[in-house]
Amino acid sequence: MKSIPTTSVLEVLPQPSTALPSDEVHAQEIRTSMSVDAITAERHSLTEISKVRYKAGDRAGLAEPSGHYMAGDSAGCTVLDWMTAAERLRFHLLGLALPSFSEERLAARSRIQERIVARKQNALTRYLISSDDQVAGLS
Repeated sequence: MKSIPTTSVLEVLPQPSTALPSDEVHAQEIRTSMSVDAITAERHSLTEISKVRYKAGDRAGLAEPSGHYMAGDSAGCTVLDWMTAAERLRFHLLGLALPSFSEERLAARSRIQERIVARKQNALTRYLISSDDQVAGLS
């Protein structure tokens, strides 16, 4: 019987570009090119555009609503129901690009540690200056 050469699953490593879903790749690109404030502002502007459409009742060019409301009653619609497909995708990608709660917590901890180090350095500097003043007063 002839054996067919195979490759072990453990030897096959994904290429870096294929290791993440495309949405995650786009989100990383957005994260590197925009600040958190800019991402939040763009999401807010997309929300405001959809609110204007909702108030006008203009569904031209929009997909069918997601069905989160009773037939004929648009009061229960979400703002996403009033976005175009491109706006929904952009809103989604911007949401993925925002830092997670754990990332925000780690960033806050590092800022706290930096403040503690700076405070200790300032205290040491003040101590050394006061020690020099005392030594100068003795001479």
